[in-house]
Amino acid sequence: MSVEFDVMALAAEASSILVAEATRTSWQGLRGAVAHFFRRDGEESRERQLAILDRAHEPLSSEDADVRTAAHEALGQQWLIQVAGYLQRFPEAADELRALLTQTGAAAEAREEASSIVAKFNTGSVVLQARGNIDAGSGGINYNTPRRSS
Repeated sequence: MSVEFDVMALAAEASSILVAEATRTSWQGLRGAVAHFFRRDGEESRERQLAILDRAHEPLSSEDADVRTAAHEALGQQWLIQVAGYLQRFPEAADELRALLTQTGAAAEAREEASSIVAKFNTGSVVLQARGNIDAGSGGINYNTPRRSS
């Protein structure tokens, strides 16, 4: 029973992290790591597993928010089912899955750190955040605010 609990706990963690990652980033980037994870069962089975996930992932790019929400939930359930079944057949894959989750989680944390900002005491001002260099030329950046006289 404890093995089943561990499998389900790890599968649930994997489902949560991988769905979040697939939603935030490109599924194609994550797909390569997932394909490597599913390799133990042979090429045909791996391609079948990926095809199921590909189909479940497609609606995440819908413009309809309700479709995206339903797709997010369905993808989470699909991940849970597939990963739990795979881990039951190949328990030695657990360490590799944990490493994948750690790597994925570290990448997500790095993106979140890089994209967060705290602006204090900025009443009446504009806060600008960019993921790269900003060149304002020689005129500076003004956003609907009058220039202050010195």
